[in-house]
Amino acid sequence: MDRSRRDEEFREAFPRLHERAYQAAFRLLGDRAAAEDVAQEALTRAYVHWTRLDERREGWVVTTAVNIVVDG
Repeated sequence: MDRSRRDEEFREAFPRLHERAYQAAFRLLGDRAAAEDVAQEALTRAYVHWTRLDERREGWVVTTAVNIVVDG
């Protein structure tokens, strides 16, 4: 996949994935700012691995957000 296509797919998926990561983090942390930070970190990691995630992107992002909180 070329970079422009990857970037386009990521931009399209970002709002939905960010919301899911934020919700998971907020449920665990109860803090909006901290949950926002976790969601941003999870999406940053997702971007790095984007082409390998394929159909499991949402689950991967949510799991990553939870792991960031737990490992925090």
